[in-house]
Amino acid sequence: MKVDLVASLKEFFFDIIGFIIPGIVVLMIAKHVFNCPLELDYGTFATIILAYVIGYVVFSFSLIKAWVYDETFIGNIFCSSKSIKKKLSEGDVFKIASAEMIKRVSDADQKLESFNSYRNIAMSETPESNQLVYTFMFRAELFDQLHTIAVLTSVFGVFASILSYCVDFFADFNFYWLVLFLILVFSLRSGWKRFYTISMNIPFSLYLTKIKKTKEGE
Repeated sequence: MKVDLVASLKEFFFDIIGFIIPGIVVLMIAKHVFNCPLELDYGTFATIILAYVIGYVVFSFSLIKAWVYDETFIGNIFCSSKSIKKKLSEGDVFKIASAEMIKRVSDADQKLESFNSYRNIAMSETPESNQLVYTFMFRAELFDQLHTIAVLTSVFGVFASILSYCVDFFADFNFYWLVLFLILVFSLRSGWKRFYTISMNIPFSLYLTKIKKTKEGE
């Protein structure tokens, strides 16, 4: 019971922080990069709630971005979840683990056709992997939200750079901010790729370890 409570609190904490951090980052960018006239006290309840709501908006844009990356050539440049799963499915760990699953699955209705179906079985067979997967997925999601913010800021930065010559509101926009966020677009994606790959691969690695111990004990 105590372990379950700690795990639940950890998941709740990750969920809250995973939305608040991107929201606060957006507020800071709006105020300090685009010079929006915002009066913010980051320690107040109202600002935290606002940041939490903005975090969900960022998440929505991340879902759109994920679809674009998976379905267009852009995913070949920045790497997509689909390309990562494809690469893992061609690796030795997945091939060995999936072969073991096919031999062990006796339910004729069980369809093992996709990467996710194999991964679901691996996770169900290794419940100890759940927390590890959740931890690395949280890090991947955080990198993904920050990457989304960097992409959106870069887009707005391009327009701000253009409009700075004719609109007073953007007159103080610093071009060097645009360069910084363009760099972040590439670097943050690399962080997401690392942690997402780990979170996808952990269940298969632990599954094979469990199978090996089972065979040694026979």
